[in-house]
Amino acid sequence: MADREREATYLAEDRMARVARNGAPMVVGGRLVSVEPDVKFTALSEAGLFCTLTCLELGLPPVDVRLRRGESTSHYSPGHGGGTAEIALASWGAWRSVVLHELAHHVLASRGDSEVEAHGSEFRRAHLDLLVHVGLARQAQELERMFTEAGLRLA
Repeated sequence: MADREREATYLAEDRMARVARNGAPMVVGGRLVSVEPDVKFTALSEAGLFCTLTCLELGLPPVDVRLRRGESTSHYSPGHGGGTAEIALASWGAWRSVVLHELAHHVLASRGDSEVEAHGSEFRRAHLDLLVHVGLARQAQELERMFTEAGLRLA
C-alpha cells in the first residue's frame, strides 16, 4: 500500500477523533457534523474489558491490552505460534477510538488472511463495521464519508 493511502487513512481517523472528542457539533468540510462522543478509558482494565467483550460478541479470539511505555504510537501484534494477540496502547492511547482502530487489526488477523494490507480497504471496512457494532453508527457514517472524500477505497 502506498504511504499516501496509509497517511490518508490516519488523517481521516484523526479528524473523526477530533470531532468525537469535541463534545459538540463541529463544521467539517463545510458541513455541520455531530457524532457520538469518544470516551477515554480511565484504567487499562476498562480497555481490556471492552476488548474482551467485543471479541466475545464477534466470536474472535481474545486480545491482551497493555501500556506501551515510552512509545508515541499504539500498536497491534497478532499472536504468533499460538500466543495471544496484543494491543499495546501509547500513554495517550486510552481513547475508545484508538482501541477500536487496533481491534480492527485484530479482526483482520483473526481471519487468517496474511495478504491484507495493514491500513487498506479491508482494514477500513473492518474499522467501520466495528464502529457500528459498538453503537457508533454516526461515527461510522462520517468516517466512511471522510474515507471516500480522501479517495480511499472500502472493501
